[in-house]
Amino acid sequence: AHPEKTPALSYMVMEPLYVRPVRQGDLPQITGLFRSQDHCHRHLDWRQPLDWIDSIPFLLLEQNNRVVAALACPPDPPGIAWLRLFVCSNALSMPVCWDTLWKAASSALAGSGTQAAAIIQQEWILPLLRSSGFVYRQDIIMFELFLEDMSEEPSLCTANIRPMRRDDLPVVAEVDAEAFDLLWRNSLDTLRLGFTQAAWADVAESSQGILGYQISTRNPLGGHLAR
Repeated sequence: AHPEKTPALSYMVMEPLYVRPVRQGDLPQITGLFRSQDHCHRHLDWRQPLDWIDSIPFLLLEQNNRVVAALACPPDPPGIAWLRLFVCSNALSMPVCWDTLWKAASSALAGSGTQAAAIIQQEWILPLLRSSGFVYRQDIIMFELFLEDMSEEPSLCTANIRPMRRDDLPVVAEVDAEAFDLLWRNSLDTLRLGFTQAAWADVAESSQGILGYQISTRNPLGGHLAR
C-alpha cells in the first residue's frame, strides 16, 4: 500500500519592510524606481530629488535588500519641509509605503517646529496626504502669455533694472524674505542654485539698494518666470 499523498499548499510569505536613511550607493536603485514606477511625486524645485541625498530626512523602504520606496522632505528654508520626493514600487501597497515612510520622516522632524507642505501635481497623492493630516491651504494658478500678441507698454518703474550678479544674492535673499511668508521663502542656497540655472535674472535697484528681482528659466516651449 502506498501512503496517502498530501496536497501541496500554495501561499505567499510577504518579506518584511525596513526603513533606513538613504546612502550614496542607493542612487542606481532610486533612479530605477523613478523610471519604472507609475507613481512618483517630485517637488517643483531648482533641485533634482537626488540632490537632497545628503539631507535629513531622506528615507528608503527596503524589502529583501531592494529599495522599493523613497521619501524626502528636508527643511529648506529652516522651518519648512516640502515633500521633495515620494516614489513607490508598483508591486506594493502605496498607502502602506507612504504611511511607513511618512511616520518615520515626521518623527525625524518632530520637536523642531517644522511645517510640512506639498504641492499637488497629480491626484493620486491627495488621499495619502489627507490620511496623514495634511489640509488644503491654497491654489497655485498658472498664467500664460504669447509675446507676439503683446503690445509694448511704457514702463512705470522708476528704479534701474540691471542684470543680477552673484554678489547680489545675499541682498536678494533679504528681499525674498520680506516679500514672502515663511512657507514660500527661498533660502540663500536655493537662490544661488536658481541663479545658476536662470536664462534671465535681473534686479530693480534705486538709491536705497535692491528693491526687487526676477529669475526666469528657459524650456522648449518658451520661458518660465520662476521667481
